[in-house]
Amino acid sequence: MFNNGDIEKITALFKKRKKHSIIESNFQLNYIKNNLDKDLSALYLSRQPLDTIGKYLKKLDKSVKEGTFKNILKYQFTRFQKYTKAQEAESKIKLGGKAPEFSLKSINGEYYSVDFSKNKYTILDFWGSWCAPCISGFPKMKEYFEKHKNKIKFIGIACNDTETKWKNAVFEHKLKWKNLLNDNEINKDVSIKYAVEAYPTKIIINSSGIIEGVFKGEGEDFYERLDELMKN
Repeated sequence: MFNNGDIEKITALFKKRKKHSIIESNFQLNYIKNNLDKDLSALYLSRQPLDTIGKYLKKLDKSVKEGTFKNILKYQFTRFQKYTKAQEAESKIKLGGKAPEFSLKSINGEYYSVDFSKNKYTILDFWGSWCAPCISGFPKMKEYFEKHKNKIKFIGIACNDTETKWKNAVFEHKLKWKNLLNDNEINKDVSIKYAVEAYPTKIIINSSGIIEGVFKGEGEDFYERLDELMKN
């Protein structure tokens, strides 16, 4: 791929690698099932899909769960818990669904509690300083912010970011709307409550707290919907 090789050969190699990956994953899962008291099972389990981790972690011997790979198991199980909660939230985060309320730290260090009733519409923009498509979309967001700031509350929610990188990005790109930092604690993580699986994700919410649209990725559909709502 680096040398712009033949696309058909590259595709064939990917398919071959996928077959080997499936064989490897199945071998590891079989090992886990038959060796619940071995540390190697913990390592193999950490490489499995999240559903498999949730199913087999509780079956591991206590000495394994508290052994060499304790930290990586804990990390992966937290990912599984977040994944499960996001799956549960996904059925609610859709057109016509009720938007969950939340409170997060703002750029000035104070906590900001969202109140959808104060504005005709509220926009939640889930982004990250590490996300190139998020950054590339800021110029148009700025344009719409200036155009509709008296009717719409724009709220940026930085995810998977450190406080320093988040603040630097807000100042570097001169983001004038309300900026909040997501909380990674499982019961406070707003990206889980809103079932965010891609960045950026933009959500439009009306003054009754009802979702008017969910938009994954950086595209024109979000702005078209916004124009439509403003026109009506």
